[in-house]
Amino acid sequence: MKQTLSPQQENFFQKNGYLELEGLLNEADCKEFLQRRSKLCPNGRDLGQRDSWILSLAKRRSWTHFAKELFQTPFLRLALDHYFQSSLPFLQGLTLNQAYSFQSLLGGLLLRLTDSLPSQEKREPLSSLLETPGNGLFFSADTLLDRTRLNILSGQSFWMIGYGTRSTLYIYNAADPQAHLLKAEGYSYGDRLSAPRHPLLH
Repeated sequence: MKQTLSPQQENFFQKNGYLELEGLLNEADCKEFLQRRSKLCPNGRDLGQRDSWILSLAKRRSWTHFAKELFQTPFLRLALDHYFQSSLPFLQGLTLNQAYSFQSLLGGLLLRLTDSLPSQEKREPLSSLLETPGNGLFFSADTLLDRTRLNILSGQSFWMIGYGTRSTLYIYNAADPQAHLLKAEGYSYGDRLSAPRHPLLH
């Protein structure tokens, strides 16, 4: 049975530019991801290109369905995925479109993989986002997320999926420390993203 969002959830996203959904990953998924990630490249970018199980998560049909509903598009392309343990540029005064070397991203899905350490201070539940491992935050590529509400502290693990359109382009962006990453895969600046590295999601 296909999961759907309520009109209230869709309206919240359109008004605020983000929406948190609970339980997108279970505890076993989080542990499996972290185990596989430990064997992959340290920069954290495009792990799905190196591990088929992680790629299958990024292409999960229910997430794709939610993203299409929220971003109001019939077509969705996997532009990137990014694992991190502290902060990313789009959480430090930049939107997703301002932080990565792609033109016309639609948005992202930020997933929490680990819980806070006992010694780390937690914020009040009513003011916090992504407090629980396995929860995910869909957000628009032009929404500036409030880092103070995300409870992201050193040592915690998160994974972000970036969604593009059918015609998203690879461009140079000085704010992206890995702006040249796709050149090693045969892309040139100005090229349209294409399969198999950047498949359309169904």
